[in-house]
Amino acid sequence: MITYTMLLHGLCNAGKVNEAMKLWDDTQINGYGKAERIDDAESLFNELVHQKSELNSIVYNSMISAFCRTKNMVKAFQFCDEMRSKGIFPTSLTYSCRIDGLSNIGRVQEAEYLLNAMREVGLMPNVFCYTSLMGGHCKLGEMDEAESIFQEMCSNGVSPNKITYTIMISGICKIGDLGKAAKLLEKMAEDGISPDIVKEWEGDGMA
Repeated sequence: MITYTMLLHGLCNAGKVNEAMKLWDDTQINGYGKAERIDDAESLFNELVHQKSELNSIVYNSMISAFCRTKNMVKAFQFCDEMRSKGIFPTSLTYSCRIDGLSNIGRVQEAEYLLNAMREVGLMPNVFCYTSLMGGHCKLGEMDEAESIFQEMCSNGVSPNKITYTIMISGICKIGDLGKAAKLLEKMAEDGISPDIVKEWEGDGMA
C-alpha cells in the first residue's frame, strides 16, 4: 500500500492527475475484490463505464479475480468476454484467476482447457496456474493426474513453491501413501524449501 501511496503522490506532483485518479480507481476495485465486496467493486466498475473512462486489463482482471474468489464463474467468464470485445487482450492473470476458480469448484477439465488455451496464445503457465490445477485434482482424489501435472510443470522449467508441495503432500497423505509423501518432503528440502506443518488443504483459492 505504501508503494501505491508514493506512486499516487508522485503522479499528482507531476501534474498527472488523470493518471493518479485512474490508478486510485484500479486500486479500489482490486481492494473491494480481495475483501469480497463484489457489489462495491461492480458499482465502481459500472460508474467508470458510465463516465466513459478508459478501462484496461488491470481493471478487468480485478473484477474477474473477485468473481473467481466468490466462485461466480459465470460472471468471471462474462467479464473476460467483454474484455475481449473491447480489444483488451487477456493476460496471464486473466487465465490464472479462472484456472484457480474452476479448480476450486472441481471443474478441472475446463481448467486444463484454459491452461492449454493459455499456451496457444503465447502465455506460459506459471506456478500459480499449475498449483491451482493440482489442488483441484487433489480435492477430487485424482492423485495420478495431480502428479502428472507436477511432472509437467517441472519439465517446463517451472519450480514448485511451498504451496505446491504442501498441496501435493497433503493429497498423497490422504490416499495413505506415506512413503511417497516422505520422498516428496525430501525433494522439498532439497529444493531449499522449509516445510510447514502439513495440514489438510481445503482449496479455498490462493489468490
